[in-house]
Amino acid sequence: MKTVYLFLITLGVSLGVWTAMAATDITPPSAVANLAVSSSAPASVTLQWTAPGDDAMSGTASFYDVRYRTAPITESNFATSTPVAGEPAPHAAGTTETFMAPDLTSATTYWFALRTVDGEGNTSALSNNASTTTPVDAIPPLVSAITVTNIAAASARISWATEESATSQVNYGTTTGYGSSTASTTLTAAHTIDLISLLPATLYHFVVSSADVFGNTATSSDAVFTTLAVPTPDVTAPVISSISVTDMTSASAMVRWNTNEFANSLVRYGTSTAYTASASNGAIVSVHAIPLLSLAPLTTYHFAVSSADIAGNTATSSDHLFTTLATSTPPTATTTISAILKMDPRTLNRVQKGKVINAAVTLPRGVTFEGLETESVLLNGTVKPVDLKFRKTEWRWWGKYRSTLVMKFNSNDLLALIPTSTDQFTFTVTGKVKAGTFTGSDTVRIIPKPKPIPLPKIEERIQEKMEKAEELLEKKQEQLQERQKKMEEQFEKWQEKLKGRMEKLKERFDD
Repeated sequence: MKTVYLFLITLGVSLGVWTAMAATDITPPSAVANLAVSSSAPASVTLQWTAPGDDAMSGTASFYDVRYRTAPITESNFATSTPVAGEPAPHAAGTTETFMAPDLTSATTYWFALRTVDGEGNTSALSNNASTTTPVDAIPPLVSAITVTNIAAASARISWATEESATSQVNYGTTTGYGSSTASTTLTAAHTIDLISLLPATLYHFVVSSADVFGNTATSSDAVFTTLAVPTPDVTAPVISSISVTDMTSASAMVRWNTNEFANSLVRYGTSTAYTASASNGAIVSVHAIPLLSLAPLTTYHFAVSSADIAGNTATSSDHLFTTLATSTPPTATTTISAILKMDPRTLNRVQKGKVINAAVTLPRGVTFEGLETESVLLNGTVKPVDLKFRKTEWRWWGKYRSTLVMKFNSNDLLALIPTSTDQFTFTVTGKVKAGTFTGSDTVRIIPKPKPIPLPKIEERIQEKMEKAEELLEKKQEQLQERQKKMEEQFEKWQEKLKGRMEKLKERFDD
């Protein structure tokens, strides 16, 4: 805190008395006038500006508040614009600041603006707007680590990786004309495609392809593998193992088992060994999972599983039992999900009462906010947000989902949590979604509340100065009286001398 001294001068005869009063820093940083976009990518924009100071254009400010929206930002809509997390700490006035705003959408026009805040909570006026349109993502995925495994007489497995989520496709054939194709629309970075119904002892050519969500497609160069020769005719049925029943509810169950070779899946079931119903999947796999639906609650079911390999050899298990649950209420998720919490601003001032503090929660990759219980979202177990909404949208093969939850809190509620003796504090957010309970933490800097000026000491100093001034005044008055007395005595002497001269002059004129 800077202190400005105001001097009060009181004149009396030749006496000067002064006192000093302290005034709090009320000068805000200057508004940034040269905010500009230096570069943009499909999902990010890099900004530059000249750092203002703590007071106007001198010193070093405390933090920046950078925001964006898809329309121009004004004084009236700045508070509702989307905050950007991770702004740089301000440098000395005149320094060029560079900052990348992440998590944007390609082919979208954005406007950016910022405010600067000093250590006393003084906020600058709104900066100029900087706008740009993010380019379309035209970069295809990078295909790498192509391997061929599980080669048999009639099958093979093709695997590869991409640096971003994309679809999977293998074109293959006995020449570079290929002619056959197997694909999956699931977006993933780890790709696996099983090729079946191949010819034995045959050289196959193949290429792999992957397309991202924007349709950018990457295709590998030609590669080859050779299937194994025809083995002795397969007359051995698969070996069934690890039969289990999972995901039990009052109306459904999942029957699982393994086989030692690729085979199809069949479950026959019923309330007796007559097995009046069945469920199947013709996919050739070695790990089997068949859901049984529309079951009766609290009922014992008999079932047997069967698998037939590609040679038609079929294996069937013995009879097994399971009993459905009594209620259709699914079990409560108890999984703990590690989330990322980012507080905004990164520095809190204890005098920032009545302001809004933002926080953003991001869940791990693959976990969504489906089934969010808004009443369960709390900061440090007690403080509820005054507002919450979703910000970032991502895409998966089934569609889009929300991946970032943005919350607003009343600063009065959060400042009440922070001990007065600390210069940093850790906030922890918790909440419940369908997948479980998420939790995340973030530590922010705390600016201490300015110490009040000790009024009794000021009064004591003023009293001391007044007493000294009175003593000095008395001395001056005594000196003045002495001078006045001497002047009167001198005046009387001058009068006597003047009287004597007048008498002498009179005597001369009389003569």
